[in-house]
Amino acid sequence: MIRRWFAQHRSAALTAVSGSLVAATVIALAVVHPGFEAQRLDLNDGAVWVVNGERQAVGRANLQVGVLDSVIPGEGAQLEAVQRGSDVIVVDAVNATAELVDPARSEVMESVPLPPDEPALMLAGSNVVVHSGGSGETWVTARSLFPDFDPSSVATFQFGPESAVAATDRYGIVAVSPGLGEVYRVVPERVDRVDRTWSIDVDDTAALQITVARDRWAVLDAGTRLLHTESGVIDLSGVIAAAGEPRLALASDAAAEVLVAHRGGLLSIALDGGAITELVTGRQGAAAPPVVVGDCAFAAWTDGIAWRRCGEAVRELPLAAVPAAAELAFTVRDDRLLLND
Repeated sequence: MIRRWFAQHRSAALTAVSGSLVAATVIALAVVHPGFEAQRLDLNDGAVWVVNGERQAVGRANLQVGVLDSVIPGEGAQLEAVQRGSDVIVVDAVNATAELVDPARSEVMESVPLPPDEPALMLAGSNVVVHSGGSGETWVTARSLFPDFDPSSVATFQFGPESAVAATDRYGIVAVSPGLGEVYRVVPERVDRVDRTWSIDVDDTAALQITVARDRWAVLDAGTRLLHTESGVIDLSGVIAAAGEPRLALASDAAAEVLVAHRGGLLSIALDGGAITELVTGRQGAAAPPVVVGDCAFAAWTDGIAWRRCGEAVRELPLAAVPAAAELAFTVRDDRLLLND
């Protein structure tokens, strides 16, 4: 229905949707891309795809001119753009589908069904990882075969209900199961079996987050504010308030530390030794999960502040008109990223 309406009212829809999306994304362009070279040549089109669940749409943010130059209507209110190179996949969690987008033509090529219970999708090397957070079923399939993915097929792994999964190209896939109290690693060379397992002491109903920082995994229990690593457990309760809503950084092979953002600021936890450093303090808003791209780290809060560190250079910049209830998230495509609300 929305596709038919959009075809009949494309001009009006483009204006309405792009105005809402650009409010966050283009403002953030200056924050996250200092010195962007407009003439640089890449294997993809140099854009970042962003989503707007309220408008049920996906847009292509053109970084060279700082505008949203294309919009594709969606179907659900919980959308995520998973992208790398020429791959742009829009995950619709409400309708349990993955829309394969042709970035050159700005249109959906195929729709792939996903498991219905809290579906998530990640790219890891030449593979697509599909995870059902509710059931714990996890499938690993070659990217070339993903259009034929069948969520009723036998899953590659069963990590247990309410498990969490993260993936990177070099480290592979990591998963944590609160019910089993275990962390699992699947290496890129053997994606059909678990390579190693660690036991952690967590409540079987804990809401856990998991990430990768270079060659280490980290699991955050947001309730206890304990950070579990291969080396031990780090107590963050002394620097994160009980209502701090901590967010673990997105998985990154480039990260040299574990980053945890919270309503009051940003922490860095050393991979060796677990030393805690407060990188940002004094914030008063909900945090986006931090992200590391290349040698730069990024964070943002709904109180209207974004933070960037590239090498030794650190800068805080204001974000205008960020709603207090916004759910900020960094959207990454290769070496480009935008802040999406």
